[in-house]
Amino acid sequence: LVLSDKLLVLPNAYAVLDRADWGDDLSRLPPDLGSAGAVVLLAAFAPGSLVPGGKDVRRFSPSEHPIIERIVHDSAKPRRNVGDGRTGHDLWVVHSTAEYAGRHLVGERLDDAEAVRREMTGAFLEALGVGSGGEGAPDGGEAGTGACAGAELVHTSVMAWDHARPEEDMRLEVSHLLDTGRRVGACGDYFGRGIAEGVEAAALSGLSLAESLAPLLLTDK
Repeated sequence: LVLSDKLLVLPNAYAVLDRADWGDDLSRLPPDLGSAGAVVLLAAFAPGSLVPGGKDVRRFSPSEHPIIERIVHDSAKPRRNVGDGRTGHDLWVVHSTAEYAGRHLVGERLDDAEAVRREMTGAFLEALGVGSGGEGAPDGGEAGTGACAGAELVHTSVMAWDHARPEEDMRLEVSHLLDTGRRVGACGDYFGRGIAEGVEAAALSGLSLAESLAPLLLTDK
């Protein structure tokens, strides 16, 4: 059994493993793990759009941007090249700062999803250098679409991510935890403190757990 998300084991409505069932090997799991939320903007430019910069990830410090923490150029990832025969669209993912999310998250929802979408779209375009910010939709056009400086934005949407990232000082330094007797392991982005963070931390934690768990499964018995 692989518990690949903090919400599966830590006290919350989604937990599947009660703390009384952790056992000795999983007892190093933190009794509580605070996390910060984020607003995520999904954006797509039309095929052939001239979007400046092909860097896969751009990070912003609080002093560099009041709304955006990270911009991920999804189409720049390996084997996701623009025009690869699947959609041809240029895909981007934008994460807000925790502070911005805190102002707009109400539980698992956004207080005004449309207003948030427009504000984040404007901030995203401005950060890319293909727009001047603002509403994020052209005059007289459908919200979230339009063309500016040769980059035709054809889709934007936002989602609330209430448990986006664990608090850094509560993350574990080990890569994973494994109960060898029961073949129960835990991995996720709350492991690997000081080594990686976010999706990278989760991926490395899962790989490490897989390498430890495989010998218990690949036996002649």
